[in-house]
Amino acid sequence: MGDVQGIRNTVIGTVVGGLLLAFILWVLDLLKPGLRAIWNILQTLVGLLATTIEVPVWLALLVAASLGALSLAILKLRAERKTLLTPGSVVPAEGDGSSTISLDGLKESDRSMLSVLFAADGDRVDVPALAEITSSSKLEVESAMERLAKRGFVDVHYNYVYGTSWTLTPEGRDKLLSLRGSQVSQ
Repeated sequence: MGDVQGIRNTVIGTVVGGLLLAFILWVLDLLKPGLRAIWNILQTLVGLLATTIEVPVWLALLVAASLGALSLAILKLRAERKTLLTPGSVVPAEGDGSSTISLDGLKESDRSMLSVLFAADGDRVDVPALAEITSSSKLEVESAMERLAKRGFVDVHYNYVYGTSWTLTPEGRDKLLSLRGSQVSQ
């Protein structure tokens, strides 16, 4: 009896295998025109990329100058984002009505974090973004943000999906706005 089941299983396996092979070959026959078209498109693209094109020197120089100006603009924007706030007491802009602003006692990393939050223009900034922008470790970012939160500069936002992020408090925002205004007027 054992031999009959083995033979039966072998026959069933062979028939199912043959049916699968026939189905696969039938599908491949249906796909051949599409595969050939894709292959022809790829060959055409490779042929176009391998073609040499004459470009006037003035056009090449114009493109190079444009790319250079664009890279300088990007570098300038990055440098402005990383600019640290100056320490010390600063008199606010006239007509502001607020008292003297003091950033005394803030570490350089704290000022760096404040400048990033100020540049974020009210958006929440998370640990990885602050770490990347300020070239600090994540632990340094968290430590600096805890100090700033104790001084009332930042609000902490906890989210189990997106993690911890921070924004400027209204008081911190007003202090930095008046500081910026006084630096512009000097």
